[in-house]
Amino acid sequence: MRFLLGLISFICFVFISACTPSRLVTPLLQDEVSLTTNFGGPLIGFADTVIPIPLSAVTIAKGVENDLSIYTGLHTTALSYGLIHWDVGLLKQLSTPKKLRPGLSVSPSFNFMLDVWQQKPAFYPSLDINLYWFYPKSGNMSYIGSGNWFELKRTRAYDEPQSNFWITSVHAGHTWIWPRWKLNSEIKFLAPFDNSEYSIVDYKSPSQNGAIGFYVSATYDF
Repeated sequence: MRFLLGLISFICFVFISACTPSRLVTPLLQDEVSLTTNFGGPLIGFADTVIPIPLSAVTIAKGVENDLSIYTGLHTTALSYGLIHWDVGLLKQLSTPKKLRPGLSVSPSFNFMLDVWQQKPAFYPSLDINLYWFYPKSGNMSYIGSGNWFELKRTRAYDEPQSNFWITSVHAGHTWIWPRWKLNSEIKFLAPFDNSEYSIVDYKSPSQNGAIGFYVSATYDF
């Protein structure tokens, strides 16, 4: 079972690299620090049922200015099975929400991966774009957005030509906000333009492309 979960985790990162929830959607206040843990992943068929791949990660973020934050994350499930996945990035707020007008943020990041079996590193730049709204009475938040990963290598495994240099996803989420805690849920359509019908993993999707992912996360603000 441990080997099988490790294999699934590895395959997930190789074929659907962007299978993580949004790191940050809104900036922290200046000098504010947050710690986030998240759990979830793409839906797959496993043991005659449908479950999300049990991926997890931890993220630390810090507000540099009121409209600019930096963060770094470590993917803990992958690490426990021999795949190092570490990312660093920033979030910049381009506009603040006002009444029905959403806020807009962009989050470029850089991802580093290394599997302990073959010692082959991989690097992936990525860019998240989000629109978000706060509810007037509760102060909770909803958002929609797109995540984009970019492949730098010209060849895939076994020196096959690389045919896909851009992996995209679309997502929507809701965040419950308290003075120190945030609880978030997110649904994501991963790689909607990439055929997953013949993938080793039985990804679940409304079409023959990509996979649907579900995620939950909890954040504590210091």
